[in-house]
Amino acid sequence: MENNEKDKVVLAAIIKRFDEQSLPRLLEIKKDVDQGLTLSNHEMNFLEEVFSPT
Repeated sequence: MENNEKDKVVLAAIIKRFDEQSLPRLLEIKKDVDQGLTLSNHEMNFLEEVFSPT
């Protein structure tokens, strides 16, 4: 498989993971924050992981 094809496959996997796992969880957290709820340590760790530059 060429590098270009590998890149496409990796990018597709990243987008799928974000769409199916990260985005729904982020929207749940946003809903809680909008309601004035305090985030748990678990939610804070998730946010740090999602928004880390690596």
